[in-house]
Amino acid sequence: MNLKKVALFFVFADFTAYSIWVAANGGGLGEIVGLFSINPWVGQVALDLVIALSFVAVWIYRDAKAHGRNPLPWLLAIPCTGSIAVLAYFAFRPSVQTDPILDSGRSAAAQRA
Repeated sequence: MNLKKVALFFVFADFTAYSIWVAANGGGLGEIVGLFSINPWVGQVALDLVIALSFVAVWIYRDAKAHGRNPLPWLLAIPCTGSIAVLAYFAFRPSVQTDPILDSGRSAAAQRA
């Protein structure tokens, strides 16, 4: 396992542990819903997260398909766990020599040059 994978795994593990702690000690769903009516920034940040995770979900779908993996478990986990599912995907994603998703952008840029 390379250094990037080790670092990513630790970010995944720490963020997951912190999220579990917050969920256990941070109050109920009613408090979260109440924050939306008190402060519009909470809604803006939540909407921003939904938009960003939607783009990441599309990328995960394409990447999993390109590597012959089933994207469905990851796509179902994203709405339930948010960034935890994304971090888990990248932490446990097998390393490949060539990346069809990332390399397609590079080859298109090289063809334009």
